[in-house]
Amino acid sequence: MIKYEDKCTVSNEGRDMHVEVEVDNYRSGKSFTAYLAGTKFQMRYNQSRKLYEGYVAGMDLSSKGPKEWRI
Repeated sequence: MIKYEDKCTVSNEGRDMHVEVEVDNYRSGKSFTAYLAGTKFQMRYNQSRKLYEGYVAGMDLSSKGPKEWRI
């Protein structure tokens, strides 16, 4: 079984800004739902960049996703 952390770092590359978001519905290599200050948004995996990407409030966001481990 694979577990994942319920938080991860999301970056706004244009502004060199990094914030921690809550993670839900994580599907490794596909997508996850992120929550930041009550705002919900989708992060979808970009295979060519090997990053999750999303868009909220006029900002392009990216993340490596939450840490995973096997139990």
